[in-house]
Amino acid sequence: MTSSMKMSRRTVLRGAAAIGATTLAAPLLAQGLKKVKFANSWLPEGSNLPAYVALGKGYWEARGYDVEITPRVSGEQISTGEFDIGFLNGSTLPVQRARGVDLIAIGQMDYKTTMGVGLLASSPIASPAELAGHSLGSSPRSSEYPFLPAYAKAAGLDLSQVEQVQLDSQVRETALLQGTVDAITGVGSSILSKLLPQGEKVKFMLYNDAGLDQLMGQTMVVTPAMLDKDPEMVAAIVDGMMEAIKFAALNTEEAIETFLGQVPEMALNAVAKEQLALSLGITQTMNLVPEVQENGIGFMSADKYVGMWNLAQEYVIKEGTPAPAADKLMVNDFVGKQTYTPAEWEALNARLETYKSLFAV
Repeated sequence: MTSSMKMSRRTVLRGAAAIGATTLAAPLLAQGLKKVKFANSWLPEGSNLPAYVALGKGYWEARGYDVEITPRVSGEQISTGEFDIGFLNGSTLPVQRARGVDLIAIGQMDYKTTMGVGLLASSPIASPAELAGHSLGSSPRSSEYPFLPAYAKAAGLDLSQVEQVQLDSQVRETALLQGTVDAITGVGSSILSKLLPQGEKVKFMLYNDAGLDQLMGQTMVVTPAMLDKDPEMVAAIVDGMMEAIKFAALNTEEAIETFLGQVPEMALNAVAKEQLALSLGITQTMNLVPEVQENGIGFMSADKYVGMWNLAQEYVIKEGTPAPAADKLMVNDFVGKQTYTPAEWEALNARLETYKSLFAV
């Protein structure tokens, strides 16, 4: 990271803090909004709902930017400049870097990944070690699959004692419901938001809860070149997103309505609101972490990012490349301004108790 990059970021942040984001945006608005192409790595859903809230509530417009969100965009499309800024599954960031996709994290969206093991609520399996002697269905192309050996090691599970069954991701949940397999691996936020509204009772064991704290979920990213070129844009888009995360945490029903205003086709689904509330609630539960409480929304742990690199090298990339300096993987220059009061934090924890129970296996 160059010293000029550091200075430009600090200058932007000092200016925003001194005169306020809305005031800062005023001359920009007078000149017309600057267009930004935002990449959503997945389909619109509760986990990425804050992006659509930031759009619908005008948080980015107030900061001088006309943002267009495009779903299902890859990290490669951000790295090549097709998109200016966007989301990436944080756990895949070291893998992307190893493949030549040069991106840097600028704000955490999901502090825990919901990668894990799904079970019927009636299953007698109550710990990862109890998977021994049972069948476990997985899709080899799913994001959690490469980390299964790391999870087993951390949880004290001998995978040789597990009957591993390869399944297409389209039939994985059906196999669990029909009893073809005793458990499945997958991303809990997607699996639970699909099955629970249908009346299916499912529980989940998280990779994070076995000690893999360095595995994280959705992250905001840009290229280092964009970070150097336009730190003002990066600061504005990140700050608007963090404001939207806080709004959605404290005003969930209104946030869902705002989302549906931006993605009206989803409202045609009779259970859309239930699915969105569930997915959003799970995501918010994953964010009840010390980083947020102590340092503000979006703040990232350098140790976790280095640990995530090392974990990916051991189990996915297998090249043994030492981790770069933490500031080559992530920067906290644009986060931490949006915070919760002690009363808000307590109320948020209380509201999310129902979602916590889904992972209390």
